[in-house]
Amino acid sequence: MKDVNKFKEAYGLHQGGHFDDAQKIYEEILINNPKHFDSLHLLGVILTKSNPQKAVDLISSAIEINPTLSECFVNAANALIQLGQYEVAMSCCYQATAIKSDSWQALHCLGFCLSRLNRGEEALEVYDKALSLAPNVAGIYLGRGAAYEAQYRFSEALQDYDKAIKLKSDFADAHTNRGNALMALGIHDEALKSHNRAIQFRPDFADAHMNNAVALLAMGDFRSGWSEYSWRLEKDRPDLISYPSSKPYLEPTGFNSRILVLSEQGVGDHIFFGRLLSELKVIAQDVVARVDYRLIPLFQRSMPDIHFIPEGLIIPEDLYDFQIFIGELPRYFRNSIDDFLGKSDSYLVADKERAAAIRRELCIEGETLIGISWKSKNALVGQKRSLDLSSFSAALNIPGVKLVNLQYGDVSAEIAQVKSELGVDVLQCATVDNMSDLDGLASLIEACDLVISADNTTVHMAGALGKLVWICLPAIPNWRWMMEVCDSPWYSSAKLYRQDRLGDWSCVLDAIGQDCLEVAGLV
Repeated sequence: MKDVNKFKEAYGLHQGGHFDDAQKIYEEILINNPKHFDSLHLLGVILTKSNPQKAVDLISSAIEINPTLSECFVNAANALIQLGQYEVAMSCCYQATAIKSDSWQALHCLGFCLSRLNRGEEALEVYDKALSLAPNVAGIYLGRGAAYEAQYRFSEALQDYDKAIKLKSDFADAHTNRGNALMALGIHDEALKSHNRAIQFRPDFADAHMNNAVALLAMGDFRSGWSEYSWRLEKDRPDLISYPSSKPYLEPTGFNSRILVLSEQGVGDHIFFGRLLSELKVIAQDVVARVDYRLIPLFQRSMPDIHFIPEGLIIPEDLYDFQIFIGELPRYFRNSIDDFLGKSDSYLVADKERAAAIRRELCIEGETLIGISWKSKNALVGQKRSLDLSSFSAALNIPGVKLVNLQYGDVSAEIAQVKSELGVDVLQCATVDNMSDLDGLASLIEACDLVISADNTTVHMAGALGKLVWICLPAIPNWRWMMEVCDSPWYSSAKLYRQDRLGDWSCVLDAIGQDCLEVAGLV
């Protein structure tokens, strides 16, 4: 009876949104009765976002006790989604529908998993079925809209977001997703309004602030964009590397001091934002920067007055006064296009002797050496940024031109296939591991006459070295490349080639192939 009364109290708190209080009581019940089904299940539901692995363990224990409730499998799937385990989550969804065939919740969850696994058509079919069962659930329209968006079907996505908002006018997720679809359709001012409506309804909605930042930065409104971009630092965003320090974050009044710069995101971001470290050093007493360890030889050669330490290394707090994330530096140094004027964007210095040796290894005098990279490994948008090596190399199969691989990772099978099917050689430099030896990659890029690449780390390396680099961009590129321009304020040596139709690289490859003839001296 005592557990019954306690559970009623916890459940009431849970239903009322008092999750912390409910959690404490569920935990108390489980101390005395570790097989209390409802407490295991509902505690798992509460912990789904804050501790998804614990949530999976709790709900799995509940399912072992009673495997007949479809809701348990749906909630287990939701926790697995938080862990990125979409295949396993799908299994839970199928279990849920086996128990309850009309579970729109399970279908909703299944549609999300299929979409994340790039099984878009299947996802849309599942969402359609879910809507046939629950036509007035705004969240299903949101999910289907996102599935449409992933397939570049932005007009249909927009219709679904509008339906979701009609059902739930304060649906912040739908408003900011609507803004993303509008940006993709080129309706920029209305997109900003949608993001701001989302923020109005949920002022602490980090994703809406970040979407707003992306839109503003792409439109060239740097001052407003950087302010919104700071929302990526919210603790629930998984792409940042935390650093245990009690020192305050840098404010403008603290510049004349010792500053620790914290790395974040990926290697390309370290390079992209790294240009501002030297400008910071000019106004600071001392700068220590944490970066990917593979970049340290290159960075130390290029910026000898800055001390670089690898990520993961903790330094004593008495050695610095303030800390700042590297992605925050533009807020102080790049607030308008005018802030780029007179600033060097080629700040990296490759090992020139090694570069010369590499060039001798790869080609002879009079040949044009073009470095190529064709894939992005970005977890969310890498597929949309990537090109097919066969089409890419065929466009560059020009007399007097040698192609050299700058792609990171093992791509030997792709290179062998191109050689077999097209007779096109893509050289691999035997003395450089493009993934682990980034200083060597810099020398390899330096050895090239030209770099042509998908949007990945290679373009940031080439641009920061001042190497002529042609960047192949999808129709909806990253904010860094702005909109409707063929050059970049970030890299003066870069030329941008944009898709004119979503998912179609033919116009990009045609233009690059024609321009390569000029580089090779054939026109």
